[in-house]
Amino acid sequence: MSDKKSDEIIAPVVPASPAGSPSNTTAVAAANPEAQKWAKIEDPEYRGRDLELKRQALRIQKCTFWIGFAALLVSVSGFMAVVLTVRINTEQEKIASINMINGLQQSMAKITVDLDRVFVDRPELMPYFYGRKDISESDTNYLQVEATAVTVLDVFDIASSQPDRYKDQWKHPEAWDEWIIDTFSESPVLRQVLRKRADWYPGLTNYLSKPEVEAAEQESKTTPAGNN
Repeated sequence: MSDKKSDEIIAPVVPASPAGSPSNTTAVAAANPEAQKWAKIEDPEYRGRDLELKRQALRIQKCTFWIGFAALLVSVSGFMAVVLTVRINTEQEKIASINMINGLQQSMAKITVDLDRVFVDRPELMPYFYGRKDISESDTNYLQVEATAVTVLDVFDIASSQPDRYKDQWKHPEAWDEWIIDTFSESPVLRQVLRKRADWYPGLTNYLSKPEVEAAEQESKTTPAGNN
């Protein structure tokens, strides 16, 4: 009986590993993917790499923010530059407009004053243009009166454009038309020279059809020349 016991091989007993031992954790992690994930997260080396990646991502976000902010500043600066340029151009246009108005008014004032000076220097010509006095081509003064009529038509040719083209430059632009119509109504010789030189002054011929001018024309036809 004792010999049988000695012949038996007694297998060593290996004690079971505690539940929290590394070998047990490894075994559990190998059997559970979720456990593998958490085991990886708890790894100090992994944590260090993860922290560094997060820091890099934060730095990139900061750089992106400042780049966007700088772009916004550039955009705002460009917009302000455009606004400033528009304001400068507007002011320049206003100044140019004022200068044009002043220049136009001064030019017209000089032209009309020069025309007035003709009648101041030669008052005997006044009745032919503002007194309805007629004159025949055989009159010794006709050439002088005709030359004066051409001068008046030259001025009227410029003045007739004021109510339409430059009406915004005058407080009463219609006054130019009234002056021209009144003068044509008062001057038979002026109407005569205009008809004779209609191709020189195509912009003035329409004044001959004005009611006041036509009425004056009819009146002059019933009055012999030299009796005005």
